[in-house]
Amino acid sequence: MVDYHLLRLRKNLKYCPELVDHYNYADRPFVSEALESLEPVRSAPFLGRRTQIPLIAFNVPVVENGEVYGVLLGTHELLNNVTFAGLSRNFTQFGKVGALYIVDGDNNLYAASGDQQRALTPVQIEDHKLLTASLQAEEPYGEVIDSKGNTWVFSKAALPFMDWTVLHLLSEDEVLAPAEQLLQRYLLMLLLMLIIACMMILLMVRYLLQPVRYAIAQLHSVVAEDETYRPFNSEVQGEIGQLMVAFDSLQEWRNQKERLADELISIVSHELRTPLTSIQGALDLLNSGGLALDREKQNELLGLAHRNSRRLASLVDDLLDMAAIKRGQLHIHSEQTALSPLLEAAAASLACSLASRQQQLLKVLPDANVLVEVDPKRLLQVMTNLINNASKFAPESSVIRLEAHCDKEFVRLEVIDQGPGIDEKDRDHIFQRFAQADASAKRQHGGSGLGLAISKELTEVMGGQLWVESAKPVGSRFCVQLPRRPRIKV
Repeated sequence: MVDYHLLRLRKNLKYCPELVDHYNYADRPFVSEALESLEPVRSAPFLGRRTQIPLIAFNVPVVENGEVYGVLLGTHELLNNVTFAGLSRNFTQFGKVGALYIVDGDNNLYAASGDQQRALTPVQIEDHKLLTASLQAEEPYGEVIDSKGNTWVFSKAALPFMDWTVLHLLSEDEVLAPAEQLLQRYLLMLLLMLIIACMMILLMVRYLLQPVRYAIAQLHSVVAEDETYRPFNSEVQGEIGQLMVAFDSLQEWRNQKERLADELISIVSHELRTPLTSIQGALDLLNSGGLALDREKQNELLGLAHRNSRRLASLVDDLLDMAAIKRGQLHIHSEQTALSPLLEAAAASLACSLASRQQQLLKVLPDANVLVEVDPKRLLQVMTNLINNASKFAPESSVIRLEAHCDKEFVRLEVIDQGPGIDEKDRDHIFQRFAQADASAKRQHGGSGLGLAISKELTEVMGGQLWVESAKPVGSRFCVQLPRRPRIKV
């Protein structure tokens, strides 16, 4: 595309023309040449003062009746030529940065962006090795290194019919500057995003951990100041809510352990005090010299002391068994054992206790040749605990039944009493340590509350099951089920 301009001269200036036009081409050499020769002139390549874009000009003097009125000037942007399209994009992409040269076939430098005089300058090979290397390169773009070791990037395009070459030359720093600026902006944005994200994460973590901090503070206060534990807010959802529930469960477990420890001290103290008082009283009477005791009275006192000492030994054995069960150190020695003699031994061991309460024990036992694979000592302990428990809670002059039922797979032992029965809500509770049906029963009947817990553990260790069937006020049925063993061959 060609832009046309009309350069008008002042009437009183003939040889020193000044253009009355905002483009100000009047001082260009090709304008002066056209005015002097009054012939059309094509200019050498030059750079626009404002655009810094390489141009070529065609100017014709305007003459009428021998008088010069001005110059008709046409300019063409070389980079708009299709030959220089790639170079134009390259020059514009870098913000018109770098040095732009126009060189003819004789290595004459017509224009350079860094040359303020824009005069025709011959290219000296020794002074322009970088320029020469770029012009001699076969590729239209590439890299060259100057004598100081600096890297330069060039792109060029040639106009063959005019034997011109347009060369765009940039230092490596100028090439990398846009990328470095973009990288700096990217890193700055990334840094700001990271700071914002960290602040949001910090606020979120503080919000999520607020219940945890509250829990820690409350636990510290409970431990340090022995305050009453207050359950956490149950409305908290997710993992934090589950953690709060776990804290509450842990504290409830801790409170239960404390209650069990208090109960243990209370029960053991009561159970120890009663037999110890009896033993101490009997021994004091025997040791007293002021009373004349006959032989029968002395034997009665010795029997009282003996029975209470056995009661103490039984309590200590129960405590040791429960401790062994808790540690997983309870040892069972199973062997083939005849069931009937073992049940007879359990009944015989409690004959005196049953007689003192005028209670009758009815036995329905299996054949003598029925065997079970159990620890005889531990099964005897289980059945003794169950019969003694039935005697303790059954009324005086009542009947207690001990029955054994056999089928092809199991042996089922039952202890049936005529006591007050057990509520459904207490059936699982009575097999816990230090537990009875209710607190009043504990005070009325005494006992450590370990017998049923130990019996259940022993039964399960031997591969069986222990449960209770009861309904108020019709009595209770405690059932022990053990795997059936083969009969003895006759």
